[in-house]
Amino acid sequence: MKIKNFIVLVVMFVFIGVFAANSLADSSMVEISFKVGDSVLNINGNDVKVQTPYVENGATLVPVAVISQAFGADVKWNASERSVNISYGDTKIKLVINNKTAYVNGTPSVLLKAPAIKNNVTMVPLTFISENFGADVTYDKKTKQINVSKVIAGDKSIKDFSLILKKTTKSKIGDSYYKWSMNLPKELRISDRSFDGTFTTFNSLDDSYAITVGIFDKEDDTLDTLMASVREDLGEDYTLVSQGKKVKNGQEYSKTVYKGDGVIDVRYYIKGDRVFKITLYMEEYDKYIGSSVYTDIVDSFATDYVQNSSIEDLSDISKEGFRKYEDKKLKFSMNVYPEWFKADNENTPNVVEFYSKPGSIEDYYDSLHIDMYSAESGFTADDWAKKLIKDMEDDINPDFYKVLKQEDGEINGVKCEKVYYTQKVAGMDIYSCDVFIVGKKYKYNVYYHIKSETYNDKKKLSEIENALNSFKFTEPDTAKIGELMDPNYAEDKDSTVMRQSTKNKWAVNLPVSWIADSESNNDEEILYGSGMKAFGMAVRDGVSMEAYISDSDEEIAKRLKLGSLKDSKKEVLKEKGTDVYKYVSTQVYGKENIHVENYVVSKNDHLYIITLSIPEANLSEKNKKLFSDIWQSMKFE
Repeated sequence: MKIKNFIVLVVMFVFIGVFAANSLADSSMVEISFKVGDSVLNINGNDVKVQTPYVENGATLVPVAVISQAFGADVKWNASERSVNISYGDTKIKLVINNKTAYVNGTPSVLLKAPAIKNNVTMVPLTFISENFGADVTYDKKTKQINVSKVIAGDKSIKDFSLILKKTTKSKIGDSYYKWSMNLPKELRISDRSFDGTFTTFNSLDDSYAITVGIFDKEDDTLDTLMASVREDLGEDYTLVSQGKKVKNGQEYSKTVYKGDGVIDVRYYIKGDRVFKITLYMEEYDKYIGSSVYTDIVDSFATDYVQNSSIEDLSDISKEGFRKYEDKKLKFSMNVYPEWFKADNENTPNVVEFYSKPGSIEDYYDSLHIDMYSAESGFTADDWAKKLIKDMEDDINPDFYKVLKQEDGEINGVKCEKVYYTQKVAGMDIYSCDVFIVGKKYKYNVYYHIKSETYNDKKKLSEIENALNSFKFTEPDTAKIGELMDPNYAEDKDSTVMRQSTKNKWAVNLPVSWIADSESNNDEEILYGSGMKAFGMAVRDGVSMEAYISDSDEEIAKRLKLGSLKDSKKEVLKEKGTDVYKYVSTQVYGKENIHVENYVVSKNDHLYIITLSIPEANLSEKNKKLFSDIWQSMKFE
C-alpha cells in the first residue's frame, strides 16, 4: 500500500529515478539451445547441467525439468499410472512411460519415441512438447545444434498468440474488436502485442521482414499531417522513395516508402475516430521491389473486418466486454476495460497499473491498480486499512482528503477490508477505493482512482466496481516467487542521516529515504528529495546578503504580479548565531500549489540559500514538523 500521489511536479530540479531489475520479470522469450551429446543446456540464457539428452528414432529426449524450467510449465507425476502431466497455459499433455501414445488436451497422438526413465530421470520428447506449446524447433545437421524458441507475445493476455499462429490453418489474421484484418503467411509469427491490443508486431521466421500494426486516437490528424510526421521521423536518416495517397476498396490511405540499410513502408488509414498505422520493415530493398510477396501482405490490410472462418481473430475481449489480465506466474487476474492502457513495468510484475488511456502527465486518467507483497506475520487486512488511513493523516493536508468509510467486504469468496476516500488533485475531486486482502504468505492491495465525472456516472461507477471486484488470486509457491517486500514497511523509513560539506561548512539531518540528485549535486548546489518533498541548497561566494535580498524581493514582486506566486511572506529570524531571512511562499505550478520555505544565511564567508518544498496537498502537521526539524538541525560551522 502506498500513499497515492497523482502528479509529477518539478520544483527547482528534476528528480531522476533509478529502478533495479526485479527477478520476477517474465522473459519475453523461451529458448533452449544445445548440441546432441551435451549435458549442459542453455535455458533462457542460463547454462544448466542436466541428464544428457539423447536422440532415438528421430526424437530428442530431454529431462522433463528442462521443459518445466524453460516454459515455466507445471509438471505432476502420477506414480500409479507411471505418467507425467505437463500443463502450460491451456495446453495439457499427458505422457506415459514406455508408451508411444500421448494426450494433448485429451486428444491422442502417436510419438516417434516413448518417454522413458533413465538414471532415475524422466526423459520426454522435446520437439513434440515444444511445438504443442507453440515453440519452433530447429536442428542444424552440420553442428548438431538443437534450438527451441518461442516469443511470448501478448502481455498477460489469456490468449497464447504464439501458439495460435503456429497451429492456425487460416489465411488471414485480424482483430474483431478494432475491426482490422490482413493476409497471414505461414512464416509469420507474433513477436509482441500490447495488453490493450493497440500494437502488434509480426516477424518472419527468418527475420528477413517484420510488420507492425498500431492503433491510436485520431484527434485532429489527417493523412497529410500523418505523412508529414513520417517525413519528420525518417527524413534525416533515410532516403525518401515515394509518398502519396491511394484508394483501395473505397478506403483512402497514405503510403510512404523510405530506404537506407533496408526499407520501411509506412501506411496510414483513418477510420472513424481511429488511426491505423501499418509498417513493413525489410532488410533488402531489392527484395522489396523485386517481389510482390511482401507488399501483398500490407496491401491486404483492411479496416472493415467481417468475421468469417478464414480469419484468425486476435481479440481477447469477453462476451461481457472486458479484457482479462492474468499473471500465470503470480497467479492473479482482473477484468479490465478493452481500451485501458497497461503501464510498462515489466520489472515489477507484482505492481500492475491500468489507465483509461495513455497521455500527458498534466492530465488525469482513471486508473486500476494491483499491488502484491509478502504478508507480514500477524498482519491483517484491517491493520492494512487502518495504516492507509494513518498514512493519509501523516502525509496529506487535512483540507485535501476525506475518508468516506471503511467496511468489511468480500471479493470472490475472500474476505477483505475496503476503504473509500476522496482527494483533491490539481483542482479535481478524485474518488478512490482500496481493497485489502491478506493471505497466508502474500497480501494484495487492489484499488481504483477515478474522476468525479466517472464517480457521478452510475453506469461507469458500476463498471469500475465490477472490475475491482473481479480480482481473483491463488497464492503462488513461495519457493518459486520468493520475498516481495512492501517498500512502505522499510525499517529505516523514519530515521535520519547527516549530510554535510566540510569544504563549505554546513551540515543537516535529512530522512534516509531522501535521495540525492547525483547528476546535479556538486559543492555549490545540492538537492535531496523523496516523492514530492525536496530539500535544496545553493552556496554562493562574493554575493552580499543585502544584494541577494534586494534581488529576491524584486523577483518575488514580479512573480506575484504575473501569478506564478500566490503569496509570499518575509521575516528576519535571530537564529544560527546571525540574522536569517525566511521566505514562505506558495508557488503556482500548473493547477497545483507548492509550499516553499526559503532561508538565506550569511556565514563563514558564504551565502547559503536553503529551499524546502512540498505540494500544498501534502502539507500535513507531520510534514510541517519534518520541515521544522530539518531547519533546526542545520549547522554552519
